[in-house]
Amino acid sequence: MLSELIKVKEWYIEEKTKKDYLEKAVNNLGADLERVEKRMSLLQLAREKLSVIGIETQNKVKGFMEGSVNKGLKEVMGQEYEFKIDFQVNRNQPEAFLSVLKNDLPYLLNGEETGGSVLDVVSFLMRLVIWAMKPDRTSGFFALDEPFKFLDEDKFDGVGCLLKELRDQMGIQFLIVSHDEEIVDLADRVWECTQGRDGVSELKER
Repeated sequence: MLSELIKVKEWYIEEKTKKDYLEKAVNNLGADLERVEKRMSLLQLAREKLSVIGIETQNKVKGFMEGSVNKGLKEVMGQEYEFKIDFQVNRNQPEAFLSVLKNDLPYLLNGEETGGSVLDVVSFLMRLVIWAMKPDRTSGFFALDEPFKFLDEDKFDGVGCLLKELRDQMGIQFLIVSHDEEIVDLADRVWECTQGRDGVSELKER
């Protein structure tokens, strides 16, 4: 009888030990779960904050780029043109879609004469705007090869005013390679490049 009581006592102690261990493990898991939930809550809060910051940054970029490009575009092409940026999220990645409106209607930059003019001007202005946004931007010197190749002849006066305005306000210098006499007439200084008899190019200031 005594031996049976001893066995029951040992069994009880063993089972109680298991019970205490399981209760401790459950409590630890509960604490771990609470910490995980707290971290997930903080991560969600951080994600929301980053999303807000991202949207605010996009809006600032959008406003600066649209404003800067439209100022030059309207000066050269006319008030009926408007440059737009539309930010969209595809596969969790933000993408920017660029477009031009004419009289509030979509305008295709299809490489045709008028479309090419708009594309030339927008490309030129976008390059300047991206340069201006860089915190560690290089000096304001741009070497451009036929930047207004498709520009209509009646738009060169506007380009001339734009280039001089950029030069005076931002201290930008432009070295432009072009066959268009209209561009040549806008320059402060002109060099003519010809091929010599020995095949070596020669520069001569006009």
